[in-house]
Amino acid sequence: MTAPLRTDTTIGDSALDRAVWFNTGIDPDTGETTLFSHTGSNNYTYALHGSENGFVGQGGTAPLEEYAAASSVKLYEYVSDYSYEDLTSLGAEISLDPVERIVSERDANIPITADVPDGSKAVLKKDGVSVASSTFANGKAVISVKGSDVDAGANYAVVVYDGSKVLGVVILPVVTVVSATPTATVKKLNGNQKRLTVTVTEEYSDDSAEPFTEEVLIRNNAADVYQVGPYKVYVDTKGNNKIRKCYIMNE
Repeated sequence: MTAPLRTDTTIGDSALDRAVWFNTGIDPDTGETTLFSHTGSNNYTYALHGSENGFVGQGGTAPLEEYAAASSVKLYEYVSDYSYEDLTSLGAEISLDPVERIVSERDANIPITADVPDGSKAVLKKDGVSVASSTFANGKAVISVKGSDVDAGANYAVVVYDGSKVLGVVILPVVTVVSATPTATVKKLNGNQKRLTVTVTEEYSDDSAEPFTEEVLIRNNAADVYQVGPYKVYVDTKGNNKIRKCYIMNE
């Protein structure tokens, strides 16, 4: 158990076992090391200097280097007057419109617009690892990512670089398909032609939805398989406006 990190309260003697302690490393020859804990609100340092013979305690408000001379740790204290801001992007403004999300296990083309120099790189990161990238020209780039790299359990972000400098970051949500529902309608045209409209509506794990629609001209009593977005849909029609069957074909 540790003391709260966001505090401006001094860590008292009775709570030292709950404080965050750092060490200076162990000397490979002598075995010496120093454990220390520092409180920013009163600039007090507790130090335990250790060797093969045991530990010696020390404390005070002198500079940290006097207690842990070999320390390369920079310490910061969180104080109680903090504030939160919910950020979905950082740095240069990056637009992914019209893409609002990527779908797990599905190929995707991600259009990116940003006011950045030509030659800048847009990189799709999966849990911090690059999985796809594209180069900007006239403020635009398109990242193509394979479905095998889209995992519902991972975190994704588009990071824009100019060389090694990060210009901006935007979070890209990933969802799974909860359901896919096909529907079809027929409208009579001149002669024996009709317009068949087939729609598959996907519902996602974030409670959003997206329709995929395809329109084709058919003749009376047509029955066929139609490509609608990522789905193959079988539709059997009858007469002027009747749908006898409409379902998604299993691969």
